[in-house]
Amino acid sequence: MKKIISLFTMALMLILASATASATQITGTIEFAGSSTYDATDTEVISIYFGDALVTTATGTFADEGLIGWSTEAIFTDLDLASIDSIDSLWTALGFSFDLVSITDNEVDYDDNGDAVSVTVSGTGYISYEGYEDTLYSWIYTNQASGSTFSATSTSVPAPTGAALLGLALLGFGFSRRKSV
Repeated sequence: MKKIISLFTMALMLILASATASATQITGTIEFAGSSTYDATDTEVISIYFGDALVTTATGTFADEGLIGWSTEAIFTDLDLASIDSIDSLWTALGFSFDLVSITDNEVDYDDNGDAVSVTVSGTGYISYEGYEDTLYSWIYTNQASGSTFSATSTSVPAPTGAALLGLALLGFGFSRRKSV
């Protein structure tokens, strides 16, 4: 019985150690508004030129670390979508940084007169901040007649380390039980 209790205690300590050893992922949503222009063909955006931008909404880790809606400035890197592989620091705001990895959608919508009325470009990338694990996020840029908006929304990424350690602990219990019988 003492052996089982000590094995259980060791397994619990391993689980707790693995949880504290890994960095915390960034959570929440961050949205921006500001000025931008774009160049487009009949079907897709070719480039985006950003002007001044502010954080409009910050929740989760973003709010916890001091980002405040309508008062935190954001700096964007202009995009040349014709020759993009990835962009380091597509945007930065108060120490947070978004590195663009891929573009998943790029479209232009036109009205009946053939004038572009809105564009949408979206993709995925990693948000980083000191003391946190780089976290996979999805992002979307829209520009309409009323101005432009750009937002990043969290994409869940499973962290199976705790479950794996628990499974190993249970296997250890099983093997120790067989030896003692």
